[in-house]
Amino acid sequence: MPAPRQPGQRLGRYDLVRRLGRGGAGEVWHAVLNGPHGFRRHVALKLLLADPTDADARTLLIREARLGAF
Repeated sequence: MPAPRQPGQRLGRYDLVRRLGRGGAGEVWHAVLNGPHGFRRHVALKLLLADPTDADARTLLIREARLGAF
């Protein structure tokens, strides 16, 4: 299991603002996406709680993301 995440923590291009919820497979955060030239976008970011090498957990997360994209 990954280390606990905290508001203000940076994950790649995302700055975590606050945790919105937590379930069995992951947690959802209000985050800010940082892009070039000062571009910023507020997003909901779902992060896996399971081991990132767990293929089944990754597959379920990707399926859920595809459903939410339409």
